[in-house]
Amino acid sequence: MQNNKITNLIKNADILCFEKGQYNEAFKSYLNILKLDSENFCVMSRVANLLRLQGKMKEAYDYVIKAIQLKNDYGYSFYTKIRILCQMGEKNEAHSLYMSSALPNDSEFRTLQQKAAAACSVDLYDESIKICEQILNKNNKDGSIWYTLGVANYYKREFQSAISDLSKALTYRPKHFLTYLYRAKSYASLSNYEHAYADIKSADKIEHAHKEVTALLKIIGVNNGRQN
Repeated sequence: MQNNKITNLIKNADILCFEKGQYNEAFKSYLNILKLDSENFCVMSRVANLLRLQGKMKEAYDYVIKAIQLKNDYGYSFYTKIRILCQMGEKNEAHSLYMSSALPNDSEFRTLQQKAAAACSVDLYDESIKICEQILNKNNKDGSIWYTLGVANYYKREFQSAISDLSKALTYRPKHFLTYLYRAKSYASLSNYEHAYADIKSADKIEHAHKEVTALLKIIGVNNGRQN
């Protein structure tokens, strides 16, 4: 009975995290689950990923290492570790780990999503796009996949494709500020400052005072003939 309860709690937290992009609520939910099951490797890796998004790299790294120690064949944890290493400035180590044959062959849905994001983190954009398209062939209503695909296309400088992908992501996650951020950057790259400004304002409303959003708000606002 307890296992069923925890499974349902994880599913609900995953919906908040991946489908709705409500990271703060998801983070609280995952921490509450760990109070019930302190050695749940799945939840630990989710917490690690959210700490990464908060910029708390040491805590994120500690959580993901513990998750891997508890279960060393759960791919989501390894791909989360790769993303953390990238943000810690250890891209060479992250790239080596991604290319390693020692990585688990785990085809669980969220693992594939994290693999696509990890590929993008180590600049393997074509690989990231390929994985995203593979997932979307089975489930084309997941905002996190459309977001990852959009980010990969942005870094490939396929800005129109990025805008299309990120727009689809917002259909499913309308309050995900990073999607607005990357769509704003895509619009700005095409010198469409009016749309870029509207998106960066939306991002600022959701995540006020975020460093990159604040900087872009000023830059794009000037290009759009606005002062902030």
